[in-house]
Amino acid sequence: MFRNVSQIPQRFTYGKLSFDISSRQAFADGVDLALKPKEYSLLLFFVQNARRIIDAEELYKNVWNAPLLNDRNTLQATISALRRKITPHRHDIDTIRGKGYFFE
Repeated sequence: MFRNVSQIPQRFTYGKLSFDISSRQAFADGVDLALKPKEYSLLLFFVQNARRIIDAEELYKNVWNAPLLNDRNTLQATISALRRKITPHRHDIDTIRGKGYFFE
């Protein structure tokens, strides 16, 4: 969708999700998802890379700005929390065993 941060408009919509970049808020069906900062960054990265498999190392590098090393639990916990917030709005993050995550 947006390959470069400078390409992201201040407000945009993806499916039932809408984003306000300046306030770092995400909404689904007009309801504020009340995302924590890393959840917001993770969801935005997924939307920017929708419909492609993203491995854990790439997610961690781009959202936490650090190498994954042995911190898979943090990534998995953040994805789990994000899933609970977006799944009721018909968006989900699929786990592709042995490959990574897929958002559509």
